[in-house]
Amino acid sequence: MSDRPTRRVAIGLGITAALLASPVVARQADEFESGTPLHGRISVLVHVNDAGPYRFVVDTAANTSVVSASLAGALNMAPAGQAIMHTVVGPEVVDMVNCRSIQSGALRRRDIRLAVASGVGLDGADGLIGTDLLRSFRLVLNFRGIARTHITNSLITPKGFLDPTPPSARMRVEGETRFGRLLKVPAWVGGIRVDAIIDTGARYTIANNALIDAVNARAIQTGNGADTQRVLSPTGAGITARIAQLPQLTFAGAGFQRPSVLFGDFHIFRLWDLADRPALLIGVDLLGMLASVIIDLPRGELILHV
Repeated sequence: MSDRPTRRVAIGLGITAALLASPVVARQADEFESGTPLHGRISVLVHVNDAGPYRFVVDTAANTSVVSASLAGALNMAPAGQAIMHTVVGPEVVDMVNCRSIQSGALRRRDIRLAVASGVGLDGADGLIGTDLLRSFRLVLNFRGIARTHITNSLITPKGFLDPTPPSARMRVEGETRFGRLLKVPAWVGGIRVDAIIDTGARYTIANNALIDAVNARAIQTGNGADTQRVLSPTGAGITARIAQLPQLTFAGAGFQRPSVLFGDFHIFRLWDLADRPALLIGVDLLGMLASVIIDLPRGELILHV
């Protein structure tokens, strides 16, 4: 048994018909596929239409899954109309294609639709797995040693009367009924309560202007003198963000000292009705500082090993 401390928090879940996708800053046993970070993003190996494996980003803040235009063409995926996908940049009309099958670890789905995006917007990945496919599963993200990501079955088996419950700090929040399977947890920045979305598809943590104003943070420059960063949607559309340093950020019992974040007037916060109150997307830059992160979507549970 590991002697690392564990932090747990029950997360709020909801349902929506909108398509959501997270921002980009610019082979194993059949039981599961494992992947490593892809340019700072979480990825897994995926078989599509019985071909592959291909590298797909795992995105817990997107409720639609995406395939690159090049892979959709190579596998001759049939067109399936269009849809509006809401991204950090804004609402975008995207082409959809039919996919016969997709498999990664415990995830096995047939006859689904995928949105089509450019390779630039996907940061070199072959696609993106969103919560439309992940909602019944458990993600295990290991960041120590050789990083591995596993898609496994949820631990939904009821406990017996004599089964012990691991010690944990447990918090519960109400789910966002408008949005599909978003992992929203309570967080605190400099003592101010913040709505935080756990976003495994984002390379960097992103804050809204309301949070920057609330904690009186200032825009800063990086070591090379840059004070802005271009943030891309999966389609390659972009928006310019500024850089700031926050006071201490705490969520699920884990604390981060003066983390740097990107901030700006992002569409995605307006879509979630979070534009006017402090909020942020917690990306892989912070999650990757932990030993491991476990996200059990059906149980609504986030587990951090520090």
